[in-house]
Amino acid sequence: HAGGQCNVSLLAQFDTEPLVLRIEDEGVGPSEETIREGPLAGNKDGVEMMKERMAAIGGSLSWGTGETRGVFVEARFPAKD
Repeated sequence: HAGGQCNVSLLAQFDTEPLVLRIEDEGVGPSEETIREGPLAGNKDGVEMMKERMAAIGGSLSWGTGETRGVFVEARFPAKD
């Protein structure tokens, strides 16, 4: 989906509650239709399974198109007591 060379950024916030890990690229990215109805929508072997695993530990996972273009994946982990 990146469409050739692109920049990738990684953000890790450990001083927040919840802990946040975000990966984003500046590639072409998928269309909104692909996100809603494409192969990753409802795919139990991919993104949906990762979401279920994050929910099982009290976290969350989201993904979509970046602010300007590209794709992001963001995981939010509960902080340990």
